[in-house]
Amino acid sequence: LYEKYHFVNAQYIDIFNILVPLYKEHYSEYCKKE
Repeated sequence: LYEKYHFVNAQYIDIFNILVPLYKEHYSEYCKKE
């Protein structure tokens, strides 16, 4: 059970690591427009 949870957690970390830079980039662009 723990290994399965750890695997899912690792997937979320990968997604998070992809989304956060994209979000920061988009957010900074949005701030420039304001």
